[in-house]
This record gives sequence, C-alpha cells and structure tokens, in this order.
Amino acid sequence: MKAEKVLQRLESRKTALLLFPVLFLVLLIVVGVLLQQRIRTMFHTYVEQEVAMNVDMLANRLDARFGAELMGMENLIRVKGTDSWESLLSDNDVDGMGIKRMGVLAHRGRAIVGDSLKVSEWDGIRQSFQGYPAISYASGKGLLLTVPVFYGENIRYVLYRHYTERELAREFDIDCFDGAGRVMLVLSGGSVPMSSREWSEADRSYIDRMELGGILRQLRARLYSAPSAALYDQEENVVFMADLKRMDGQVIGFVPASALDGGLLAVTRLVIWVFSMLVLLFAISAAYLFTRERRVMEADQASQAKSAFLAHMSHEIRTPINAILGMNEMILRESREKDTRTYAHRAHEAGQTLLNLVNDILDLSKIEAGKMELALAEFRLADVLERVCTLVRLRAEKKGLDFHVMVDPELPAALYGDGARVQQIIVNLLTNAVKYTRKGSVSLTVLRAEPEEAPEGVIVPAGDVLLVARVEDTGIGIKPEDRKRLFGDFVRFDAQRNRNIEGTGLGLALTLRFARRMGGTITVESTYGEGSIFTAWIPLRVRSKETIGDFDAERVTESESVHTAPFVVPDAHILVVDDNEMNRFVAQSLLKETKAHVRLAASGRECIGRLRSEHYDVVLLDDMMPELSGTETLERIKNQHLADGTPIVALTANAITGAREEYLAAGFDDYLAKPIAPDALIKLLRRTIPETLQKTEEAQETKEAQKPEEPQETEGTAANTAEGQVEGAAPSEAAAAESVAVTEEAAVTAGAAEADGRAGASDMSTSAAPADEADADEAAPLLDTELGMSYAGGILELYQPMLQMFADLQPEKSKVIAAAYDAADWKTYAIDVHALKSNALSIGARSLSELAKTLELAAKAIGKEETTKEEKQEAEATIRGHHEELIEKYEAVAEEAKKLLAKNP
Repeated sequence: MKAEKVLQRLESRKTALLLFPVLFLVLLIVVGVLLQQRIRTMFHTYVEQEVAMNVDMLANRLDARFGAELMGMENLIRVKGTDSWESLLSDNDVDGMGIKRMGVLAHRGRAIVGDSLKVSEWDGIRQSFQGYPAISYASGKGLLLTVPVFYGENIRYVLYRHYTERELAREFDIDCFDGAGRVMLVLSGGSVPMSSREWSEADRSYIDRMELGGILRQLRARLYSAPSAALYDQEENVVFMADLKRMDGQVIGFVPASALDGGLLAVTRLVIWVFSMLVLLFAISAAYLFTRERRVMEADQASQAKSAFLAHMSHEIRTPINAILGMNEMILRESREKDTRTYAHRAHEAGQTLLNLVNDILDLSKIEAGKMELALAEFRLADVLERVCTLVRLRAEKKGLDFHVMVDPELPAALYGDGARVQQIIVNLLTNAVKYTRKGSVSLTVLRAEPEEAPEGVIVPAGDVLLVARVEDTGIGIKPEDRKRLFGDFVRFDAQRNRNIEGTGLGLALTLRFARRMGGTITVESTYGEGSIFTAWIPLRVRSKETIGDFDAERVTESESVHTAPFVVPDAHILVVDDNEMNRFVAQSLLKETKAHVRLAASGRECIGRLRSEHYDVVLLDDMMPELSGTETLERIKNQHLADGTPIVALTANAITGAREEYLAAGFDDYLAKPIAPDALIKLLRRTIPETLQKTEEAQETKEAQKPEEPQETEGTAANTAEGQVEGAAPSEAAAAESVAVTEEAAVTAGAAEADGRAGASDMSTSAAPADEADADEAAPLLDTELGMSYAGGILELYQPMLQMFADLQPEKSKVIAAAYDAADWKTYAIDVHALKSNALSIGARSLSELAKTLELAAKAIGKEETTKEEKQEAEATIRGHHEELIEKYEAVAEEAKKLLAKNP
C-alpha cells in the first residue's frame, strides 16, 4: 500500500510537470493575443492622431496658397489701376479650354477684359460684387478666384482668375504620405481631386461607400471640436478630413493603412517574444522573490509581535499606574498635612508623566499595527481650542513664558473629524514648544488656508476646510542637519544641552502620524538659536455656516486647585432636572459630599412645579428631554419669573454639538457637560453659588457636630411631593422616579461604608481590565472601569450602584429605543440614544457611548430643515446600518456590568 501511494505521488508529480509547460505555453499564447490587440489599438489611435495632424497642416497649406492668390490679385489691382485693363492680361493668359485665365467682369458677367462668364455658374462672382474675395468651383469647368474692384466706395468690377481641373492638379500638386494618399477638395459646386496621382473610379467609389457607411459622418462630427480628424475603416484604410478656412469647403481623402503601420506585425512579434522572455525571467526569479517575501513576512511578524508586546505591556503598566494615581488623589483630597500633600503633588506629577509616556507607546504600537482608527464626529472648534489653552497656559506661565493665541474669526464653528486627535496634535506641538523654550514666548495661530496653499501631498476635497495651526516659539531652534530626523521615533537632539528636559522623543513622531492619518501633514521652519515654527495642516469637513467669531483665549481662567480642602455648601439648595434616572442618581451622589440640599425633578413640568413652591440657589437643567426640552423649560421659567436671580445651568451631553456659547445665548447662566466630572461640578458650584454659602469642611465640622445631618430627599419622595404641584404631569414620570427610589435608597445606605469602599477601588479597577490583554488592539474593552470610576469621583460605592442601575434599566430602555426605530420616529430616537450616550460613558462604556453619539447625530440631521435630501438619506442609512449593533452592544455592556458586580460584590 505504501508503494502504491509513493507511485501515485510520483505519477501526480510527473503529470504536474507535463501540464506545467502546456499551461505555460497556453498562457503565453493568450497573453500574446491580448497584448497584440492592445498594441494594435494603441498604434491605431496614434496613427489616427498623426494623420489628423498632417491633414490639418495640408489644409493650412491650401488655405495659404489660395490666400496668396487672392492677395496677389488685390495687389495687381493696386499696381495696374482701374483705368487701363488691357495691360493686365498677356497673350499667354489663355487656358486649355480657350478661356482667358484672367479678366475683368462688369455686372451680369459681361467682360471688360477677357471672356464673359455666367454668374449663375459661378457663385463667387456674385459674392465679389457684394464686396468679398471668393473662391468658387463648377464641376467640369474648374476653379474661379474673384476679388472686387472698388471705385471709391462702390464696387464697379470683379477681377477673376480661372483654373481648369487639370491645371489645378498641376498648379496645386499635393503629395501626401509619399504619394500613397488620395486628396480631394470638396466645395459647394463639386469635388476636385488634388493629389499627384490620378483618382480612379474605384477611389471615388470608395469615398461614396465611406459616406454611406457613416465614416465621413463620424469625421464631420469630430470637426465640431477639432480642425481635422482621421479614422480607421473596415478596409484597412485611414480616412481623413479637415476644414478649409478661406473657402466653404473641406479636404477629404484616404491613405492605405499598410503605408503607415506596415511594421506593426513585426513590432508585435518582437514584443511578444520580449514578453515571453520577461515571463521566463520572472519564473526564474520567483524562487528568489518568494524567499525574500518570506523574510519580509517574518520581519513583519516580528514587528507585529513587538507592537503587540508594547500594547500588552502598556495596558499592564497603565492599570497599576491608574490605581496609584487614584490612591494619590484620595491622599490629596483627605490629607491636611503640608508635607504629605507636597509629596503627593510630586507623586501625581511623576505618575501623570509616566502615564502619558505609556499612552504614547500604546498609540505608537496601534499605528504600527495599522489599528489606529479615527473617531469621526462633529465637534466645536471653540471647545477644542479652549481645552488646548487650558492644558498649555499653566505650563507656559510656570516657566515664565508669554502665551499668545490668535484665531481667525471666519473659521467655521462646527467641523467634522476626530476632534480629540486635532486637539492632541495642537497640544503636542505647543507642549514641545514650551519644553524647549527657556525665555520669550510661545504663540498659537489658527486660521484657514486655501487648497492651493496646501503642502505637497495634502489634498483638500471640495467644500472642506484646510485648518492651519501654527505654533511659533523663541526657543533653541533646530540645526539644519537634524531636521531630517526630527519626526523619527525616540529621537532627541542636543542631548547634552537638553539633558534636563523630560521626554522620550515620541511626541513629534506621533503628531505627524496623526496628521497624516487625517490626510494632513506637519511642516517645520527653524533657525538654530532663535526659534522654530511648527505648522499643522489638517483638512476637515465643514458642518456649519456659523463662524467661530472672536475667540477669547483669556476666558479660560486659571484653574482652581482640586486638592484644596473639601468644598461644602450646607445651606445651599440645588435642583437637578433630568429625565434620565441614572443621570439624576449620579448627580445626587456626586453632590452628597457638598452637603447641599439636593432636590430632583424628572421633567421640565416637574421643574416648573418645584420652582413655583421653593427657592433654589442653583438649577442644573438637562436640555434634551421629551415634551419640554431644557431650552423650552428655561423660556417658561423666565416668562413666569419663577427663578429670577437663580443661576440656571445647562446640563447636557451635547459637548460637541452644543457649545457653551449656544447655551449662554439661549439664556442659560452656565454650562456643564455630561457625564459629570466631579472636578468640573465643584468648579461650577464655586462659580454659581453665592460666596456667603460656600464653606470648607473644616469650618463646617463644628456646626455639623452640634446638629444632626438633614437627610437627603430621595427621588421617590421628590416625585410624590411634586405630584400635586405639577399640572398635567405624566404618570410615567412619577412611576419612573418611584422605581428608582429603591436603588437610590440602597446607594445612600451603601454610602455609610464609603471610606472602606475607597480602599477597594483599586481592586475593582484591576478586575475590570480586559480578560485577554493581547486582544486590546483589536477591540476596546466593553467597560473601562478606570474611566467609569473617574466619573464616580473614585468612589467605589457610587460606581457599583451606577453599574447595577445601568444593567437593570437595559431591557426596558432597549425596547423603547427599538420602538422608536420601528416607528421611524427619529426625534424620539435621538432623545433615547442621547440618554444612552451619557449613561454609557458615565460607567466607562466608551465604545457604546460613541456609537450612540453617531446615531444621535444622524437622527438629529434627519430633523433639521437645512439638511438636504441626500444627507437625510445618508443619515437614515447610517441609523439602519448600525441600530442592531447598538442594541447588541447595549446588551453586552449590561451583561459585562453584571459580571463585574458579581466578581466584586
């Protein structure tokens, strides 16, 4: 049996060896035929173009010749005068038919000198009596050139010159294509053979067939856009045609194709043999190429392994770093010892630097692995620039540098792209400038450039804007020989001179790759010892006709220290209005540490009812709610004077599409983005609550010790209290509020163990890392607990109820979203996914939040009047293409939350 198998294998190999040459030969024949056809087509096109060009020159020569004849006749009149005509003609001026070659005619063709001619036979005589030089042809009689003879301003006579057909062939002998071509002059009176060779009846019959076959019609069609044209026919001839400018006529003719491409077959054969040799050479070198490709694949696999290792290690390192930073944050919040806080501050700075380095390595590994994807969405340019100024200004001021910002007020307010990467590019350039500038200033100029100003390789599609961010510093500059290596990985220059400057040399490399990923680039101008100019060129889509206006960089005030004594407002009354249960719970929990009196409302109507009966120091009002939006609620509050003097803050997840300026213009007093960041909430309260109500926890300790703490009102109680005050309040709102009361009550009870829970926050963060870190590049984790804990203020006892509430509400919310989708109620759909967007982000489900944001923007676009029909169709296609993915991811995140809670009860 083994021998038979061996024989079968040998036989198979022999068959394969026999088939290979046959298949190779067939392949050569097929390729040769295809190549021959392709060469013939290309050669025919080239020949047609060359023939058309030659015929155009031929027509120009004929025009020039006849033009010279007419000009000579006009000059003859000037020389001879108009009184004595006998000297005009010589005895030899008689043609073969006995007709004088030249003569002068009066009206009706009567001869003054020479022979009389019939005006009816020669159209040119009539045209010349009208004042124009003319050329006319009469079949069998020849060609007549005529010019008018003026007496003053009137035409008295016509001077003519006559050529018979035989004389035309002799006088205007045209030798085209080495005598192989046939040329015919076609005028209104007939056609005249003009080539040196006689036209036979077969030649004339051929032209007639071309007329019937449509070839001449095709040529005339081409003459609309070109002065001459040529075409191959079905009889291996090239037919040509060209317009005459000095007369109403054309030059037509043909030339045998063999006179033009006689060597085509030999050339084709040569090409086929050359191609065959190339194929053989390719076969010989295939083994070498295969070996080389295998080496390249091995190197690529090694590079991918390196990138995977970097990504894995970056995640492994980042998890404990975040835990360290979180614990250090708790020290800064709770410690009152000066030395301890100083050490904690330094640890925070060092940890943040290490975390930034790890993030840079992770970004680099993702780019090298080809898995860095852009998060495309609409964003407000003012928001990006405001965050940039906030991040960079303090660094510059800490080094004693002047920081200047200039923004073109005509830039679009809303753009479409990866706003986070745009911000990262500008921040990286500014941070780099601050690092290497010891004294002087750092300037940021943001403007719009025209597409033709773009650097090489940057293409700006029609309708897009080319955003230019120019960063100029007065730093140490860059040597000319170092510029080529400027954007390399882990590259630093002047190591001895810059040894005290932190950094790894990754910032500029990542910045350039981000810019190129978005279709842009980075350019550099620098003078060593004087400073540098880094310019980012980024093409972005425009999403708003509104302009950014005057950007006030100074409005970004000095950030308040987040590590001061805890902020408390025990005498303040705060109203939180949000239709989403989870958002109300989070806001109430974050406000608990301020010891404020917090009341909750689930709708705009309930908010109005609250304000009619109670006074509040601050109102946090959600904008996107059903029935009454936050803007509509604010309008009713102002019209009814229910909260005069009370700051009303827009509480919204529209951090991209709803800029601070829009809400301020609508009448809000301030703006707070969701999910609510604890630090941002405290800063807001410091700005809006009267200073007389603001206290530190130390000042409050004595007072709190003397009286019992007033219990916080649960949402169920709030809903029941307001039920009798709100006209037309929806029963579903009260029921929703009541259903959440139990969860919130449990959260309040759990808050008693808050101190112990904080100690376990790091454990939960660690457990939330993806099960398979090696796959982190391929897909982001469903739940980023580090992010979720940051929105919970680092408090485990707040984060766990948030997860529980999210999981419990998922089935009902999924049905609500699906119902709006099935009914194509895009307004309701936008509201529902808007709520999901902030809820998902608040627990760390970033990917679900981004997907919900994409569908929210699409649903909103459908409802906008200014959206075109095509854009609405595109938006609806986006929703229908990703709705099922949203629901599936929503369910998956809820399951992940349940698993996480089970692991960390």
